[in-house]
Parts: sequence; C-alpha cells; structure tokens
Amino acid sequence: GTMVGAGMLAREFERRTILVALTRPITRLQFMIGKFTGLKWVLLLNSLLLSAGYLLVLRYLGAGASGFTPTLVWALVLLALQSLVLAALAVFFSTFSTTSLSVVMTLGMYFVGINCSQIRMLALKQDSAPLRWLLDGVAAAVPNFEYFNLGLKVTYGLPVSGRFIGLGLAYGSAWILLLLVLSGLLLERRES
Repeated sequence: GTMVGAGMLAREFERRTILVALTRPITRLQFMIGKFTGLKWVLLLNSLLLSAGYLLVLRYLGAGASGFTPTLVWALVLLALQSLVLAALAVFFSTFSTTSLSVVMTLGMYFVGINCSQIRMLALKQDSAPLRWLLDGVAAAVPNFEYFNLGLKVTYGLPVSGRFIGLGLAYGSAWILLLLVLSGLLLERRES
C-alpha cells in the first residue's frame, strides 16, 4: 500500500489528468497535499484493519488482555506513522523519477533508516575523518525509522515513555511535512 505513492504522480502526468486539476485555482503543493491525504486515509484504514486482525489473532491464541498492552497499541500507531513517512518518501521520489526507481529509492531509504544506529556505530570505528563524516551524514540525512520501532518493548511487555511516543509522533510528522513541501516545490519546477 505504501508504494502506491511511487506511481501516483507518474499516472497523473501520463494521463494528463494533472493538467485538468491544475486549471483549478490550486497550487501544485495543494495538489500534492490532496493526493497524499487520499493515500494517507487508505493507509490508515489498511493499518486499522491489519491491527484489528492482529488483535483478534492475539485474543484467539489466548493472549487476551495480557497481549493487549498500551505498548502494543503505541507500537501499532507508530507503525502506521512509519507507513505514512514511507508513502511521503515514495511521493517525493515520484516527483522526479520513474515509478520503479521511486520504489527502489524508497526501499533503499527504508533499509538505511532502520539501520541508522548501526551506521553511526560504524562511523565511530572509522579512522578516516571523511568516511566518518560521510557515514554520519547519511545517517542524519535519512528518516530514522528506529524511532517507530517498539518491537523489543512489545515482546517483553516493557512500558514506553510518553516522551518517546511524543518525539516519535513529532519526528514522523516533521518528515512527512518536509517531504510534502519538497514534493510540492519539485512539482512546481517540473514541466507539465
């Protein structure tokens, strides 16, 4: 579902439907936000249905109330937010590349983003200052998807702080906003 955003703009340009939409008194940024909002609701509905199915399976397997913890609920919320950040990345890449390349770049950013702490640890072990700066730069330039991962806390039933949840929500929202603004700016420059 998240990768639908990668082909969203390409279809608009291929079918020339973007020209019809932009004859209205809206900016390209507003157009992007509208497209992303539709995608967001589809992803949130998908997340809600998958989460409900997961909770039903937990209940059926006998975990019942012991499996349903506040940490699990927050993990599901952060997982939904992560899918929205990935969708925003896919939309961003689709403003300047093909659908397949957008998917590859989004997946690449995801794999780098789930390993940010390992990349930073690798940077600390480097003797070469330029390589250390490069690795630190890569880790800083991509969304850190580790902020959305409560896997071990859920597995062991550990509590999660409100500060961590708040920072995760703010971090994800900031990345989505940044990516949508950049997408709108790139779309402004793209020739129709």
